[in-house]
Amino acid sequence: MVGESGPTVVAVLTRAPSSGGKSRLFAALGRPSDSSLLAALLLDTLDGAALDGTSRVVVVEPAEACDDVRAIVPGDVSVIAQAGGTLGDRMRETMASLLAGGAGAVILIGSDLPDITPQMIGLAVQHLSRDPRSLVLGPSADGGYYLIGAT
Repeated sequence: MVGESGPTVVAVLTRAPSSGGKSRLFAALGRPSDSSLLAALLLDTLDGAALDGTSRVVVVEPAEACDDVRAIVPGDVSVIAQAGGTLGDRMRETMASLLAGGAGAVILIGSDLPDITPQMIGLAVQHLSRDPRSLVLGPSADGGYYLIGAT
Protein backbone atom coordinates (compact mmCIF):
# COMPACT_ATOMS: atom_id res chain seq x y z
CA MET A 1 0.00 0.00 0.00
CA VAL A 2 2.79 2.41 0.97
CA GLY A 3 6.36 1.96 -0.15
CA GLU A 4 7.78 -0.87 -2.17
CA SER A 5 8.97 -3.08 0.65
CA GLY A 6 5.71 -4.25 2.19
CA PRO A 7 2.35 -3.51 3.71
CA THR A 8 1.42 -0.86 6.22
CA VAL A 9 1.51 -2.14 9.78
CA VAL A 10 -0.71 -0.62 12.45
CA ALA A 11 1.10 -1.17 15.76
CA VAL A 12 -0.89 -0.84 18.96
CA LEU A 13 1.41 -0.15 21.91
CA THR A 14 -0.06 -1.41 25.16
CA ARG A 15 0.59 -2.55 28.64
CA ALA A 16 -0.98 -6.00 29.07
CA PRO A 17 -4.46 -5.62 30.60
CA SER A 18 -3.48 -8.15 33.27
CA SER A 19 -0.62 -5.84 34.29
CA GLY A 20 -2.80 -2.87 35.18
CA GLY A 21 -2.05 0.56 33.82
CA LYS A 22 -3.97 3.66 32.79
CA SER A 23 -3.71 4.94 36.35
CA ARG A 24 -4.76 8.49 35.38
CA LEU A 25 -7.85 7.15 33.60
CA PHE A 26 -8.92 5.07 36.57
CA ALA A 27 -8.16 7.90 39.00
CA ALA A 28 -10.42 10.17 36.93
CA LEU A 29 -13.11 7.48 37.03
CA GLY A 30 -12.64 7.15 40.79
CA ARG A 31 -12.08 3.41 40.63
CA PRO A 32 -9.25 0.90 40.81
CA SER A 33 -7.59 -0.49 37.71
CA ASP A 34 -9.85 -2.97 35.89
CA SER A 35 -8.27 -5.54 33.58
CA SER A 36 -11.58 -6.29 31.84
CA LEU A 37 -12.03 -2.61 30.94
CA LEU A 38 -8.42 -2.43 29.72
CA ALA A 39 -8.99 -5.52 27.56
CA ALA A 40 -12.20 -4.01 26.17
CA LEU A 41 -10.38 -0.78 25.28
CA LEU A 42 -7.66 -2.76 23.51
CA LEU A 43 -10.18 -4.85 21.56
CA ASP A 44 -12.23 -1.80 20.57
CA THR A 45 -9.04 -0.08 19.41
CA LEU A 46 -8.07 -3.13 17.34
CA ASP A 47 -11.53 -3.22 15.75
CA GLY A 48 -11.28 0.46 14.85
CA ALA A 49 -7.78 0.01 13.44
CA ALA A 50 -8.77 -2.80 11.05
CA LEU A 51 -8.19 -1.43 7.55
CA ASP A 52 -8.06 -3.64 4.46
CA GLY A 53 -4.54 -3.87 3.10
CA THR A 54 -2.87 -3.32 6.47
CA SER A 55 -1.79 -5.69 9.18
CA ARG A 56 -2.13 -5.18 12.91
CA VAL A 57 0.33 -5.98 15.65
CA VAL A 58 0.01 -5.47 19.39
CA VAL A 59 3.29 -4.46 21.01
CA VAL A 60 3.13 -5.48 24.67
CA GLU A 61 4.84 -4.69 27.90
CA PRO A 62 5.83 -6.52 29.98
CA ALA A 63 7.27 -9.07 27.58
CA GLU A 64 6.18 -12.01 29.70
CA ALA A 65 2.52 -11.02 29.18
CA CYS A 66 2.56 -11.60 25.41
CA ASP A 67 0.77 -14.95 25.77
CA ASP A 68 -1.94 -13.33 27.92
CA VAL A 69 -2.57 -10.74 25.20
CA ARG A 70 -2.37 -13.33 22.41
CA ALA A 71 -5.21 -15.19 24.15
CA ILE A 72 -7.62 -12.24 23.88
CA VAL A 73 -6.85 -10.65 20.49
CA PRO A 74 -8.21 -11.84 17.13
CA GLY A 75 -6.17 -14.54 15.42
CA ASP A 76 -5.04 -12.27 12.57
CA VAL A 77 -3.33 -9.88 15.02
CA SER A 78 0.35 -10.49 15.80
CA VAL A 79 1.66 -9.94 19.32
CA ILE A 80 5.26 -8.97 20.09
CA ALA A 81 7.10 -7.63 23.12
CA GLN A 82 8.02 -3.98 23.53
CA ALA A 83 11.65 -2.99 23.84
CA GLY A 84 12.81 -1.43 27.09
CA GLY A 85 13.37 2.22 27.84
CA THR A 86 11.23 5.32 27.81
CA LEU A 87 8.04 5.57 25.79
CA GLY A 88 10.00 7.37 23.07
CA ASP A 89 12.61 4.59 23.05
CA ARG A 90 9.89 1.95 22.78
CA MET A 91 8.11 3.80 19.98
CA ARG A 92 11.34 4.30 18.03
CA GLU A 93 12.37 0.66 18.44
CA THR A 94 8.92 -0.60 17.43
CA MET A 95 8.92 1.50 14.28
CA ALA A 96 12.52 0.61 13.39
CA SER A 97 11.98 -3.10 14.00
CA LEU A 98 8.79 -3.29 11.92
CA LEU A 99 10.32 -1.30 9.06
CA ALA A 100 13.45 -3.49 9.14
CA GLY A 101 11.14 -6.51 9.09
CA GLY A 102 9.65 -5.44 5.77
CA ALA A 103 6.81 -3.05 6.56
CA GLY A 104 6.38 -0.32 3.96
CA ALA A 105 5.00 2.03 6.62
CA VAL A 106 4.25 1.87 10.33
CA ILE A 107 1.43 3.62 12.13
CA LEU A 108 1.71 3.66 15.93
CA ILE A 109 -1.33 4.10 18.14
CA GLY A 110 -2.15 3.52 21.79
CA SER A 111 -4.51 0.91 23.16
CA ASP A 112 -7.12 3.26 24.55
CA LEU A 113 -8.70 4.63 21.37
CA PRO A 114 -12.19 3.11 21.20
CA ASP A 115 -13.28 5.90 18.82
CA ILE A 116 -10.56 5.29 16.21
CA THR A 117 -11.89 4.23 12.82
CA PRO A 118 -10.48 2.57 9.73
CA GLN A 119 -11.07 5.89 7.94
CA MET A 120 -8.69 7.64 10.36
CA ILE A 121 -6.04 5.00 9.69
CA GLY A 122 -6.78 5.30 5.96
CA LEU A 123 -6.10 9.04 6.01
CA ALA A 124 -2.69 8.43 7.53
CA VAL A 125 -1.96 5.78 4.87
CA GLN A 126 -3.03 8.22 2.12
CA HIS A 127 -0.71 10.93 3.44
CA LEU A 128 2.21 8.52 3.61
CA SER A 129 1.42 7.26 0.10
CA ARG A 130 1.51 10.81 -1.29
CA ASP A 131 4.75 11.71 0.46
CA PRO A 132 6.68 8.73 1.85
CA ARG A 133 9.24 11.12 3.37
CA SER A 134 6.61 12.65 5.63
CA LEU A 135 5.73 11.99 9.22
CA VAL A 136 2.02 11.80 9.97
CA LEU A 137 0.58 12.88 13.34
CA GLY A 138 -3.05 12.50 14.33
CA PRO A 139 -3.65 15.44 16.66
CA SER A 140 -5.66 15.01 19.84
CA ALA A 141 -7.76 17.57 21.67
CA ASP A 142 -5.33 17.71 24.62
CA GLY A 143 -2.50 19.00 22.43
CA GLY A 144 -0.82 15.63 21.97
CA TYR A 145 -1.39 13.06 19.30
CA TYR A 146 -3.22 9.75 18.98
CA LEU A 147 -1.31 8.44 15.94
CA ILE A 148 2.15 8.69 14.46
CA GLY A 149 3.06 7.20 11.11
CA ALA A 150 6.18 7.04 8.95
CA THR A 151 7.88 5.03 6.24
